[in-house]
Amino acid sequence: MAPPVRRQRALFIWLPRPLAPPGPRRVFLFALRRVGAGCCALRLLFLFSFFGGVPVSVSSLPLVGFCGPRVAPAGAAPLVSSLVRSALASGRGVAAGCALGVDSLAVSSALALGGAGSLSVFAAFGSSGLGSVASCSAPLASLSAAAAAGASVSWWAGGAPVRGGLLPAPARLAARSLAFVRAVAASGAGCGLVAVVGALPSSPLALRRASAGRPWVSSGSGSWSAVGAAAALGVPVVVFPLGGVAPSALPLLAGGGSWSPAAAAGLWSAGWRWVPAVAAA
Repeated sequence: MAPPVRRQRALFIWLPRPLAPPGPRRVFLFALRRVGAGCCALRLLFLFSFFGGVPVSVSSLPLVGFCGPRVAPAGAAPLVSSLVRSALASGRGVAAGCALGVDSLAVSSALALGGAGSLSVFAAFGSSGLGSVASCSAPLASLSAAAAAGASVSWWAGGAPVRGGLLPAPARLAARSLAFVRAVAASGAGCGLVAVVGALPSSPLALRRASAGRPWVSSGSGSWSAVGAAAALGVPVVVFPLGGVAPSALPLLAGGGSWSPAAAAGLWSAGWRWVPAVAAA
C-alpha cells in the first residue's frame, strides 16, 4: 500500500539563525574561551535560544523519529528496516537526523520502502555540504538523493552560519537533534521516538532536571539526550537495547517512571517503552 500523501506545513521551531550585528558574535567567542569542551555545546545552546529561530518544514503526519549511535550496533540494520516499515504501514511519517549509523539506516530504509514522501530529515549542514562533519555526518549525496526523491530535508537544522563563520559543530549537532525532537513532538497524536542503542549514557539522565521548557540535557550521548528530551516533551519513547545492553540497566529519565515491554509479542516486543510516573499512577 502506498504511503499517505503528505502535506507540508511550516513549523516555527527554536533554532539559531544568522546574526547580522557583530556584538552577539563576540558573545559566542567569549563563551567558547570561557567554558570547557564538555559543556561548551550545552551552554552555547542556551545562548542561541536568545536569538530566535528559523522555520522548519515538517510533515502533517504524526512522525516516528529514529535515533541511535553513529556506529550502528550489530543487528540494527534489519531491525530499523522492519521498524520503519511498521511506522509507514501505520500511516505515520518517519523522521531522522543526518548522522551515520542509525540515522542513515532509517533514511535508507524509508527510501527503499517507497516512503520518501513521508520522510523528514534534519541536517546540521547546508545543501552544498558546507558544515558537514566528516566523522559523523552522512554523505551529502545520500541526503540530496532523499530530497530529490521527495523527502523533506531541513538543511541547517542546527543553525545557519553566523557572520564570520560556522557555529561550533557540537552546538549545531545538539541544536539539530533538539529541532528533530521538537518536530516529532509537534506532529501530534500518534508521534513517537524510537532509539536503537548499543550502550548506556555516561551521565544519569534522571538527575539533570530536563523539562518541557529546557528539554535538552547533556548525557554523553546524543541519542540518549534525544530520548530524555522526547520524554520531557511528552513524546512516547521506545528503546531497543542491542549490543549486550540489559533492559534492566536502562536509565531512569527525568520526572520519574519505569521501563515496560513495548508489546507482548511481535516486532515491538523487543523494545522497552518509557512509562512516566504520572501515566503509571
